[in-house]
Amino acid sequence: DTSKLVEIGRDIVKRCANVPLAIKVVGHLLYGQGIDVWLRFRKTKLVQLKNKNNEGIGPILKFSYYHLDPPLKACFRYCALFPKDHVIDKEMLIGLWMAQDYIVSQEGQSAEDVGEIGRAS
Repeated sequence: DTSKLVEIGRDIVKRCANVPLAIKVVGHLLYGQGIDVWLRFRKTKLVQLKNKNNEGIGPILKFSYYHLDPPLKACFRYCALFPKDHVIDKEMLIGLWMAQDYIVSQEGQSAEDVGEIGRAS
């Protein structure tokens, strides 16, 4: 029932303390799932963020990370090499990922294109 999903969704958004990143992560995880999954997720402590200053967001990011495909996990970990608040050039980063063989060309796509797609995931 759509109205029930809307009600559950609003409750989850509230528990995410209206933090856009948390809402996006949760939305991506729940997209296409049935109401039973939404209800179970709503009960988890993952969606009980403390405030709008991103305090308490760690558990939901960790949950999201563990659901990434292995190549995307490697790309994500690579970003930890950069200092906090460092502005990373997208083209340079994709090149570095390619040099590490984290992304490779696939049928009909260059490695650069694969990097762009992975970045949007």
